[in-house]
Amino acid sequence: MLQELRSVLINRGLISVTVKDSRGCSAMASSSSSIPDLGISYKLIDCNKKSYQFDALIVNEATENYSYLWDFGDGSTASTKTAQHQFSSAGIHTVQLTLVGKSCTITYAKAIIVEAIPTLTIAPEPKLCKGDSITIKANGANVFKWNDGSVSDTLVIKRDGDYSLKGTTPAGCYNTLAFAATYYPTHEYPIISDKNNVTLKDPTINLWSDDHPALYYFWNFGDSTSTSGWKQTHTYNITKDGYFDILLNTTDMYGCKSVTSKRVWIINDTDLNTFTPNNDGYNDIFLKGWHIKVYNRNGVLMYEGDNGWDGTFKGKLVSPDTYFYVVYYMSANGTKTKEGYVTVVR
Repeated sequence: MLQELRSVLINRGLISVTVKDSRGCSAMASSSSSIPDLGISYKLIDCNKKSYQFDALIVNEATENYSYLWDFGDGSTASTKTAQHQFSSAGIHTVQLTLVGKSCTITYAKAIIVEAIPTLTIAPEPKLCKGDSITIKANGANVFKWNDGSVSDTLVIKRDGDYSLKGTTPAGCYNTLAFAATYYPTHEYPIISDKNNVTLKDPTINLWSDDHPALYYFWNFGDSTSTSGWKQTHTYNITKDGYFDILLNTTDMYGCKSVTSKRVWIINDTDLNTFTPNNDGYNDIFLKGWHIKVYNRNGVLMYEGDNGWDGTFKGKLVSPDTYFYVVYYMSANGTKTKEGYVTVVR
């Protein structure tokens, strides 16, 4: 005796039937059944144009001889089974399809999300310092492509010029953004001084540059000393010939950095005419650090070098006397000389 009959619809088309008798015996049979989709089918044709194709999914078309009425929710209609429509605005639009047949009238409705063209933005503003770089980030879409072919959402800009960005949404809507990268206004910060040379007698120099607001100045005087501020007075400890290269590092209100340099030459203006090489620790060496030549009255070269003359010749002390010397030093115009006399006193 049939005790239980149970049927189950599985996966939209598989029908399973289970039969169970009074003794507890059971049997199952299954069969597939085609269940058609009914209503409205659509596909996107062109995202930027908001263009869609709509199709009516129906059964018994031949026997019912349906007529079709599409209402796209924006005042537009169509009367064919397949219709194309271009929406005038983005947003959610309810599309209705009414089927009128011999025996029935059916209405289907479907909400269509019409995507807008993306609005692209970049940040920060593409302005940079000369010789520097800036990284900008794109927003407003899902996939980005820059004019150089890169597809990241960021771009490193190293120079001024015209750039472009294309952004695309998952549905295929796209937009482009053209922009220009520019440099911040630049300003030259010269090193101005009250002299171009320093000497043994006058080793102090006054330095300054243009005084601008929100600007940082850092000076390197070329003698292992440094300080900050737009105006400086510096005294050199001169121990040899040559020059000092002064560097001025500036940072302006935009964070742009620059470096200016100035070379200050060392001139020997010594008028030292005596020295006492007696090993007492005072005035024992003549013009140490300068390249000199020393001659006796007969024109014999007594010394040449830049370690300073110690009052000897061939390892022996020279006689107290007056000697002729020539100092060689560098200048902006080449090597110059200074001549003079020095007296050895013991």
